[in-house]
Amino acid sequence: MVLVGEQAPDFEVQTTRGRIRLSELRGRWVLLLTHPSSFNPVCTTEMIALSQRIDDFRKSGVEVFSICPESLMSVISWVRDVEEKYGLKIMFPVAADPDKRTVSLYGAADARGSVARSVFLIDPEGVLRFTAQYPVETGRNVKELARVTRAVQTSVKSGLLAPANWEPGEPMIIPPPSTVEEADKRVRDGAERWYIQRKQV
Repeated sequence: MVLVGEQAPDFEVQTTRGRIRLSELRGRWVLLLTHPSSFNPVCTTEMIALSQRIDDFRKSGVEVFSICPESLMSVISWVRDVEEKYGLKIMFPVAADPDKRTVSLYGAADARGSVARSVFLIDPEGVLRFTAQYPVETGRNVKELARVTRAVQTSVKSGLLAPANWEPGEPMIIPPPSTVEEADKRVRDGAERWYIQRKQV
């Protein structure tokens, strides 16, 4: 399984919008999601929710795509079914991974051997910055994925830390002091605690 801070393994897949090779997306943020199967009711609700909020990711410069462990024809049929039934356009690629090569490469499986609802946020240098795994029975919160993405991007850019429930535009936290003198200075400067000092980005 790929760990946060490690280089994301390269791969190449066929998608509903053509071929994608991860290394060719270097220089951009990438949000990769895995689906347990096509024509899955929970996955379908996730696809709809992601399509409805895709602009949130695009405004943040994030390339979004998902991977399904089935044939390209099955994935295309699923996407077409969702578009026809719900009257929307799926604006992100859905990749086919019938041999589970890519999902296995990323450790996107549960104890039963099923493909889990995994999420991988990869930075422009190809480093994994965030990962999460949801059980097959529970759909992902797309709004929260957008928030986490913005939090990680802002932290990487500013060197600051995102506190609990952080939302874009709110203050962040300066990393803890590394000396007693620095801790004392923060107290004199009116910091919330010597180890918690907030700063507007």
